[in-house]
Amino acid sequence: MNKLMSTAALLALTTTGAVAGGIDRSGLPVGILFEEGNRIELSFGSVSPSVSSAAFGMSDATSAYTQLGVSVKIDLNDQLSLALIYDQPLGAQIAYTDGAFAGGSADVKSDGFMFLGRYKLNNGFSVHGGLRAQSISGSIVSAPSNTGLPTALQASSDLALGGVIGVAYEKPEIALRVALTYFSGISNSFTGVEMQLNPVLAPVATAFDVDTPQSVNLDFQTGIAQDTLLFGSIRWADWEGVELTTPGGGNYIDFDQTTTTYNLGLGRRLNENWSVAATVGYEKGDGTGTNLGPTSGQRSVGLGASWTEGNTKVSMGVRYIELGDAIVSGVVPFTDNTAWAAGVKVGWSF
Repeated sequence: MNKLMSTAALLALTTTGAVAGGIDRSGLPVGILFEEGNRIELSFGSVSPSVSSAAFGMSDATSAYTQLGVSVKIDLNDQLSLALIYDQPLGAQIAYTDGAFAGGSADVKSDGFMFLGRYKLNNGFSVHGGLRAQSISGSIVSAPSNTGLPTALQASSDLALGGVIGVAYEKPEIALRVALTYFSGISNSFTGVEMQLNPVLAPVATAFDVDTPQSVNLDFQTGIAQDTLLFGSIRWADWEGVELTTPGGGNYIDFDQTTTTYNLGLGRRLNENWSVAATVGYEKGDGTGTNLGPTSGQRSVGLGASWTEGNTKVSMGVRYIELGDAIVSGVVPFTDNTAWAAGVKVGWSF
């Protein structure tokens, strides 16, 4: 049961971080470490949000975006495994075409790499950890209400390092697994250009640092009946105090809260080839947002299915997300916002 049902669990969580606190996107998955044998996984997700402020005459400021992931895991022996994971951990894509924030925009992308090892102990426990590398690039145009005078920033960062450490407990006979993983914060150094837009002044070189948050993932699953699995996750990310302020005085990012995202799901194996799963998700909001993320908290429901044949597994899922209401800049309300997310993951054992 565990071999088939773990795929449904992984699938249903594929879009967990797609619309989360701060500018969190991937959720930093490490699940491939717990797959059986040598393995390669490719994942693709698409998220289509709709975020507007009808009260202030502001139309949808968001557009669809995609998420890519590649993972490789190799067993060196019965106890030691190594994994390389690529993801896109952070991102923002927003453009205000009308209303109070007209002209404001953000297009932020990132690349992340995790180099992890896992060592199995003899009592069901294992430890895992390693290094995480991250780079960020993009452009931000501040809305007039942000800094008084609108400014534009375009910058890219170095590839900076952070740490990963975790512990897990497994009891295969009941498909039980609990894994706790800590990710340190990462400080990226940026270089780029910044210019004042009103009046327009010549761009000037700028350099600054941004500290992205530490976080903790708790992932769990357990069999509760024949061919039936209960699974879920809790992700905590310390976004409070994360900011982007340039030497020229531009203030583009200023988050003021930590976020905790919960997911719970139920999976069922239908036969030797097919499994299905359903999930619910919740993230509490405080009712305040930022120009880069004008929503606060979320609720979601998701459905997924996986197909297994030989050494190949294909997983698919879709998630509907209600984005929480938020007040931005103390004045502008964003309400009744939603998102659809879909994902597919293909894995091969070798």
